[in-house]
Amino acid sequence: MQEEIAREISEKLRVQLTDLNLYPLPNGRTFAGGRAEFISSVSNATDEDFAPFRVDQRFTDSDNFFARYSFDDAERALPN
Repeated sequence: MQEEIAREISEKLRVQLTDLNLYPLPNGRTFAGGRAEFISSVSNATDEDFAPFRVDQRFTDSDNFFARYSFDDAERALPN
């Protein structure tokens, strides 16, 4: 029983420590109480042109026409 509880606690602690690795370490000032700041500059520039075009035409029950045209000119600048 105690081994099962110890394994469960160990697994929960492992998951919590793994989750902590998702957060960046502080790189700024350190404050009282174990707090510190993380400073980051994020640039997420996007220039996107999108032009969908579609035509559906039914001439008769057995004659149909369908056309589709798509154009996308996307640019994205990420920080170095």
